[in-house]
Amino acid sequence: MKRVIIAGVGPGSKSCLTEEVKEAIDNSEVLIGSKRLIEEYTDKKTFYAVTAKDIIDIIDNENANNYVVLMSGDTGFYSGAKKLYEVLNPENYEVKSLCGISSVVYFCGKLKTSWEDVCLQSTHGRSANLIGAVKAHEKTFTLLSAHGSVEALCKELKEYGLTDVTLHIGERLGYPEEKITTGMPGELEQGSYDGLCVALIENPHPFKGIRSCVE
Repeated sequence: MKRVIIAGVGPGSKSCLTEEVKEAIDNSEVLIGSKRLIEEYTDKKTFYAVTAKDIIDIIDNENANNYVVLMSGDTGFYSGAKKLYEVLNPENYEVKSLCGISSVVYFCGKLKTSWEDVCLQSTHGRSANLIGAVKAHEKTFTLLSAHGSVEALCKELKEYGLTDVTLHIGERLGYPEEKITTGMPGELEQGSYDGLCVALIENPHPFKGIRSCVE
């Protein structure tokens, strides 16, 4: 039976790896993940794959016993691990999950703010009613999708009258070139941002009639 470890690697840099994940990577025969996550491991047999189907195909076709699939952030926060769990039948694979440092935990730590009261969202590869979430909560965190997503978010916030919210934009978290920018939509709208970024949006006047995150 092949052993598959699904490992959350945090924001992405090796400095954010847990010791448990480091050990799993060291002992692996095959590493699978996005190019950004595995390109540093030149001493390992690596495969670029992000969809559950492609990952399973690699595992089934390789003659190895120990596989580690690298997932950005934590395996429980908008992670590809969810779909992978569904296709890794325990009758055929020995599966283990190792948590990582999620971007929301890392970013809120950098901002010196708590995250237990944050509404969690993501527009990375999916749709979300982000404006509804911002209207209803004092703090909303979101993964952003690509280049131009910060500018588009600022424009949308202004269109809905949310001009007094404060945005904290985190770019390349965990890497040497990490950057955090803070401002209101009108101040950040004309900026240029990395495609690998997140946002924490603080609304000083949330609508109290809505109590839960809006999907």
